[in-house]
Amino acid sequence: FITGENATPSENDLVLSVYPEENAQNVSVFNHIELICKYPFNTIIPLYYSGKEHRLIFRELSVGISGDEIEGTTMINDKTVRFEPNDTFPSSQTIYYNLKLYWEVNTDNGWSPFFSSGDTLFTEYNGIFTTENYSYTGYIDSENVEYSYPIDRQFHMLKNEHPAGYVK
Repeated sequence: FITGENATPSENDLVLSVYPEENAQNVSVFNHIELICKYPFNTIIPLYYSGKEHRLIFRELSVGISGDEIEGTTMINDKTVRFEPNDTFPSSQTIYYNLKLYWEVNTDNGWSPFFSSGDTLFTEYNGIFTTENYSYTGYIDSENVEYSYPIDRQFHMLKNEHPAGYVK
């Protein structure tokens, strides 16, 4: 995707970073999916194609296994799309994801989808990864603990203790 004179929206290089990496193996079942795009969503991008303003719009992120969708929460922030599953990812499974973006152009009548060859210009980014073989053993890795009190390696509870775990 190139900005500047004679530029047009295209599908190249819109997604800069993907986590987990494409075709990653043994990904923790406690993970999330995160895609970072080159341009912020819903922000005017300086394209000079036909002298009009353009913007990139998030359409959807679908995540699934063999056609069954995994339920979760999709969060969008500036250039980042993040998917947090409602539960852990299933063990030893190939997870598919599909990110759909589209372009809008600012016309005399307001913002409308950008057309290329008569069709709305959509951009899709597809990827897969495989989760680890996981079975609950009663042990939870510290990377999967969001809050803990007392904090890690704190052995005494004192009267004038600071909330971060040290004595005033």
